[in-house]
Amino acid sequence: MEDVYSRTAQGIELYRKALAIAQANVDAAFDCARELAGVTSPSAFFEVYMKHARQQLQAMTQQTKELAELA
Repeated sequence: MEDVYSRTAQGIELYRKALAIAQANVDAAFDCARELAGVTSPSAFFEVYMKHARQQLQAMTQQTKELAELA
């Protein structure tokens, strides 16, 4: 019974972490879209897009590490 409880708790924690990651990614996408909507030149668009792409790459690296630790 303890083993079942332990595995269930681990699964729930992994699920909660995945949901938190999904929420953070959705928030980041909306932030990027909001910022892109306000640009006035192609160079500004590229600059904003690349900034968010770098941030998301760093976030994805961290998120993958966190999920791997839980799994």
